Amino acid sequence: MVRKKRKKRKPSLEGSEIVRQAPTKEDRDAVIEILERLRNPTEEDWDEAIDNIKRGAYLDNKTFRRKAEKLARALEREGLEAHRDADRLEVLSYFRSKAKDVRPSERSRSAIEARLSRWWNPKKDPRYFHFIDFMLDRLVETGLRMHKVLRRQAATLLDAAEHIDDELAAHERLINEARRRRRKAKGARRPGRRPSRMKAAVISLMIDDLLAGALLSPRTCPHCGHPPDDFEDEETVVEDLPREAVLKLVK
Repeated sequence: MVRKKRKKRKPSLEGSEIVRQAPTKEDRDAVIEILERLRNPTEEDWDEAIDNIKRGAYLDNKTFRRKAEKLARALEREGLEAHRDADRLEVLSYFRSKAKDVRPSERSRSAIEARLSRWWNPKKDPRYFHFIDFMLDRLVETGLRMHKVLRRQAATLLDAAEHIDDELAAHERLINEARRRRRKAKGARRPGRRPSRMKAAVISLMIDDLLAGALLSPRTCPHCGHPPDDFEDEETVVEDLPREAVLKLVK
């Protein structure tokens, strides 16, 4: 007697979390806007890109990495202390009697920066504050008597500490990968000099622009890429002001 093979039922995805929803019009518009900004970056986009390159360049310095790690721990302590103050204000802590000792003004941006400046003085070395300035800009100065505002302040401080840790870890991974590829290419046993993250970022940025045709004359044919007849006397986009800072970094 021949047995019939049972057909396997495909698992139903109905009600499952892995079902992907079709992108909405807002999603498509957001993607189009991002692509448009990549093709035609504004001066603000260039400033932001150069700032990010500078932040990456800081990590090439061993002393900076060591002090940045200590800064992350200081920010972490500030964030945890702010959370504990919020617990007391919200009467969630067992030590409720300590709520009267909470001084929200000590968790303001100016007070936090003043304490950090004792060890990471921005006047002597602005790199450390510049590395997390976009995080520090989220800190507030007033309204900290409300426990919700104080918790947001604490979360921002912990985010800044986490950002430093993530950047340090990412930098180490990039450098190790660069060394591994260089050893593989040259067949050398000795690791040699430490690769520079800044140079890699600048070269990548310039190559992306070159491939996209952003560095060519505006009168270059967009279809075939043929330059104008008087191309030798033509000033290219490289000489515009937003890209001047990038060229200085390359030199």
